[in-house]
Amino acid sequence: MENAVTYEIDLPDPVPVQIIYGTTLTVGFFLNAVGGIWQQDRLIDSLAFVCTDVLPELESMVPDFKSLVKDSWDYKPVCGRIRDAASNLEAFDATEFCKDVTKIVDDLIYGPGTGERVRRQADPYMDILDIIANITKELYNIDINDLSTICPNIAQFLDRSIPDIISEFGAKLMVVYLPNIDGMLCQDWDQTIRSLGIDSTSALGDVVQNAARIASQAAGYESRQALCQEITRVLAITGDDNEERQTFAKNIIESSFEIYTNNDRCSMYFNDAIDDIIEPIFEIQNLQIKISDYTIYRYTGYMGVEEVCEALETDFTKLSTSTVTMTLTGERLNGELLVFTDDLKNQASPRFKKLETLYCGVIGNHLRRELGSDLRGMDCVATSFSPGSIIAELEIEIHAYTQDDADSLAEDAVDLSTSGTLVLSSDGETLTVSSLQGSGSAGQGGGGLATGAIIGIVIAVVVVLVVVLIIIAVVVHSKGKGTRDTERGVGLKNPGFSKDEHQYKK
Repeated sequence: MENAVTYEIDLPDPVPVQIIYGTTLTVGFFLNAVGGIWQQDRLIDSLAFVCTDVLPELESMVPDFKSLVKDSWDYKPVCGRIRDAASNLEAFDATEFCKDVTKIVDDLIYGPGTGERVRRQADPYMDILDIIANITKELYNIDINDLSTICPNIAQFLDRSIPDIISEFGAKLMVVYLPNIDGMLCQDWDQTIRSLGIDSTSALGDVVQNAARIASQAAGYESRQALCQEITRVLAITGDDNEERQTFAKNIIESSFEIYTNNDRCSMYFNDAIDDIIEPIFEIQNLQIKISDYTIYRYTGYMGVEEVCEALETDFTKLSTSTVTMTLTGERLNGELLVFTDDLKNQASPRFKKLETLYCGVIGNHLRRELGSDLRGMDCVATSFSPGSIIAELEIEIHAYTQDDADSLAEDAVDLSTSGTLVLSSDGETLTVSSLQGSGSAGQGGGGLATGAIIGIVIAVVVVLVVVLIIIAVVVHSKGKGTRDTERGVGLKNPGFSKDEHQYKK
């Protein structure tokens, strides 16, 4: 009977697709970069992170960007000033720096020496821009209609974090539109659905209801009705200078931030979105596509929603760090005897770099296997190589969610010391090790930074998030289940796949 209703097929190997043609960018790199920017305590530190961890990687992975740097824009002088500011913010002239960067941007966009700007033209959403202008005037003494007010007031942002700035501005904007949100989402909800051309009793109507439920839960409420009840309560309060509304709006924004740093919440919401929104829409449109773990891996490099959310949690959480020194005596590489050469005394030599990658790779795999899931990340550098056959001294930063966990993992790493033979591997290479010795200096703290970050600058992050808030405001103004089953079918003819894939049962 089982053979009669079940068949097996061979699927293409789950190799992630190239997300941007002509580059080596991956989803993982995007998460690492944005997470590294996000978790900094100060905006100036986020900018410094971009300079040290993002732009160099971007240059190596995106040929067009490398050409831009070579021909039109050398970011290194600007980044030098940013790194200096991160070290001594009090001595930093933020106003003059802002003017210099503004000129660079103008020259890139309009040509050197033109100083031209696109002036704001009348449009249907002028009132929204006016509202934003009023908020920036109130909060920051910046008039977005008068660019000369920006640079003299830019310094106030540099010692604040990006989440703090977004939360403050977003709460102000949400409060302005709260009555409109109440009308659209609560008082006139059925009318809102009808205005979209959707029958509330149809399958698509169910999708809209599910979307509202999931969004409400992401905001920190059990349902749309519970959210609406709270909106009604805060709108009824008068005489507190909108303090209650500000608190309500800020709590919603901060609750949404937690999705990126809480694996369980992230997995629940994204699985629900797939089960109750995306796949039902595919069914309504008669698209034979299923969002399987295989599909997710093809487009993200992560095997399923849970791995995506685990990566988000790691990249967006400020981690604690402990440092250990591991001395690794390598005897043979792929069976061949290792021989020390004088070029290993030069840290810039190609062989030094190659062996650093090898030794760090094998010890990284060994520690990840032995230390378990509390280990949230690791950075490794070779400080020296010496004869006998080739002895590497490696400095390793161990990252965990808490300092206690990081210190404990560092101690466990030191306890892995052995004078026995180990056979370690990384990227198809096998290293025979005759000795592994560790020593630690726990309690370094400070929050490890995710490595391999490659894309996005902090200003772009702020702009994108503000634009999202503006879009929500425009829409509002113009209108005046747990963890899912991971054993899914694979979709038919999913776009971007190397060959057609067939639905199967297990």
